[in-house]
Amino acid sequence: AATIYVPDDYATINWAITNATAGDTIVIRDGFWYENVVIDRSLIVKSENGSANCIIDGQDAEATVKIIASDVILEGITARNASGYPVVTTYSVTNVTIKDCIVYDGDYGISALNVAEITIENVTVHDIVNHGLRIGGSVSGFTDSVITNLNIYNCTGGIRGGPLDNVTIRYCKIHDNSGAGIYLVTTNNTTFYGNEIYNNGGIGIDLLEDSYYNIIQNNKIYNNSGAAGIFIHINCSSNVIKDNIFYNNYRGIWIFTSCTNNTIENNTIYNNDWNGIVIDSNSDYNIIRKNNASYNANYGIRLVSDVYGNIVEDNIAINNSDAGFICHGVYYNILRNNTARLNAWGLMIKNSVDLMIYENELKENINEEVYIQDSSNITFIEGTFYSVTTEQWEISIWNATVALPPHLVYYSEDVSITNQISNEKTCFYISGARLTLKKLPMQVKPTTVCNVTITEYSPSKVRFTADAPEGETVTFTLGGLEPSRAYLILKDGEYFDILLANVSGVISFTNSEWSSSTFEIFLMDYLWWNGTNLLSANFSSTSLYSYGEGDYYAIEAVEDLATKKKFYEVSNNASLQVKVTVCGLDPSSAYDVKCYWANGTLVFSKVLNSNSSGCICYYTTNFADERYTVIEKRTQANWFIVVTAIGGALVAGGLIIKRFRRWIRRGG
Repeated sequence: AATIYVPDDYATINWAITNATAGDTIVIRDGFWYENVVIDRSLIVKSENGSANCIIDGQDAEATVKIIASDVILEGITARNASGYPVVTTYSVTNVTIKDCIVYDGDYGISALNVAEITIENVTVHDIVNHGLRIGGSVSGFTDSVITNLNIYNCTGGIRGGPLDNVTIRYCKIHDNSGAGIYLVTTNNTTFYGNEIYNNGGIGIDLLEDSYYNIIQNNKIYNNSGAAGIFIHINCSSNVIKDNIFYNNYRGIWIFTSCTNNTIENNTIYNNDWNGIVIDSNSDYNIIRKNNASYNANYGIRLVSDVYGNIVEDNIAINNSDAGFICHGVYYNILRNNTARLNAWGLMIKNSVDLMIYENELKENINEEVYIQDSSNITFIEGTFYSVTTEQWEISIWNATVALPPHLVYYSEDVSITNQISNEKTCFYISGARLTLKKLPMQVKPTTVCNVTITEYSPSKVRFTADAPEGETVTFTLGGLEPSRAYLILKDGEYFDILLANVSGVISFTNSEWSSSTFEIFLMDYLWWNGTNLLSANFSSTSLYSYGEGDYYAIEAVEDLATKKKFYEVSNNASLQVKVTVCGLDPSSAYDVKCYWANGTLVFSKVLNSNSSGCICYYTTNFADERYTVIEKRTQANWFIVVTAIGGALVAGGLIIKRFRRWIRRGG
């Protein structure tokens, strides 16, 4: 093969081509060449010293460089001035390389139609009337080709065309164009990798009409003014969008109109003007996984308009201006293992049916964690935010049928609601106006089913009504209580049990005898005794005693000075006679014992001597009202109180009375 120099061997580029043989190399010396070059045989046509020194000017007559033969390399030239035509054009050929070139001032920058095995590498295209690169063609399209390090700017659009098959577009910069960065129709098996697409007046990457099996990976797409950073629409399936960064677009990713089985994975989408990710209009069976859609001006991830069978999993949505996740007019979709924090709402559901929502972390959202309206069969399965010890979790329901995780209990400050609790789910149907539910730190575990209605829930008092079938055994676990404090439980106004909350503020009890029953759980500021149970003053254990059913006596030590002991007493039985023993006093010493009603009126007064063990003992009755007792001496002693009852009714010894707050409930 020969090497031909222009102008040394031939005065013009076209004359050199005419006299060359396939396989020859034509080297163009530095300068301006006013020609419309036609390469009609297999040649290498290159500059001597690069594109900055070799300018081919088409004089606006037609294409500046036309390649109509296969096996051609065009290298290191600047091509310009092809008004009304592509500056560089090739069609119906194979194995053409265009590299290290600059192209500007024409109708299209480079046009490659009905070609295969095309390589475009290290090419800059700018100031073009239409698109920087037009590829495709109605006959065979644009196939088996690679576009690398293409820089397109100041054009109407970046890359446009179709159909494409088995093409790689990588490491390109497409920016500052008035239209879309990339707009391709019927594109298959094509990889978009490592591109930077920004500051365009249209969409970043737009794939439409039967585009399949494409991979869009590791691209950075930002500051584009069109509908989305990536827009895939109209029957496009089995595409993968992963590891990309999107910001300052209108939407980050938009899947629209019957696009199925696409995977959107591990993308970072933030600060977009509308939504992070949108699955829209009959686009079914897509997977949206491990994306971070945060700080967007509306929704993080949105499913809308009859989409079906999509899986949204392991995504993060933080600080979006509206909902982190929204399902609107959709059905049979799954949301799992997602995190939504610091959004206006964590999860919003409207006009939707048959959604499965589980193992999500929805917390610290501004309005509610979940808002549900005009929907049915919305099923929540246990998630990381569901725990008997966690903070309250809010859900708003409006005309919706909702199934929440089993055993959990919800409460509304607006109206009374019934939790229909089974081992599979907790169900509600809420009709009428919007209702806010709070998840309570409470669990109910029946053998089959139990209906629970909460009327009050605070660390000091819980009140609820429960109903279950006869013979059902139901375990109630209540959290959010004062840690390591004692609680009195009443069932239908009668004593049921006294329990100590654990260090996490949780108690648990079981009921097996059923009619519709009301349970009340009170924080015990007094030491309580009733017919069967007495809890020691340090709240560390429960002892069993016998006495009349339903009666109680309570005592609270409030003062323990060197010269003064004081305690309050109350009982629900005015005739109950109680033996009080105060120990830990100075042995064989005199003490004044004075008992007063709460208003300060003296009930009784006596002087007693402590025995050799430092104890005094007396009997008392007449508990018509709350009262207090003062035992006074000039010396300090450690002391404790023993409470017993007459006639063998009550026996209790060695109860160390600590200081408790007054319990203001009267008569049980």
